[in-house]
Amino acid sequence: MNKRAISSIMAIIILLSITVSSAGSAFFWLNRIQTQVASEMERFDVVSFEVPGAEVGILATDFKPIENELTMFLKNTGEETVSIKSIPETPTTAWLLKDIDNKVICASDWSGNEGAPICEQGCNQDLAPGELRKIILGNLDGMCNVAVKPEDSVFLYEIDFSGITKAEGSFVK
Repeated sequence: MNKRAISSIMAIIILLSITVSSAGSAFFWLNRIQTQVASEMERFDVVSFEVPGAEVGILATDFKPIENELTMFLKNTGEETVSIKSIPETPTTAWLLKDIDNKVICASDWSGNEGAPICEQGCNQDLAPGELRKIILGNLDGMCNVAVKPEDSVFLYEIDFSGITKAEGSFVK
């Protein structure tokens, strides 16, 4: 038997095993780095866009179909003052209104411009820690067009307080 042929086969097998193990090691190393970068980015998002200690709770929501108004009672349950603004320029208070299937109906500020809901009461003031405030939104038949939805429709909403904090709630038409 020729020893040179066996040596060549052994060399190829060793080179292939080194290549496969190197590729596997590189894959797991890159995967770990990618996971670390993604988790750092998530942490960065939270730190960058929300102020620690700022929190607003929605205590009650009432929709009046005849007036086409939404009344909300907000309470600052955090330790930081939160602004409630109804201006069309940023930073401002904005909301995202969705139906029960999480389909977005509208996303707007509360300025009343271009058919957006208008804050009729309780806006353009700071909400101090521990303070309770009644907010009334009108013009819900404009851009958000709540009027076209059937009776007993459930609506979900998210309010963004100028990037300081967020709150979520729901109401029934």
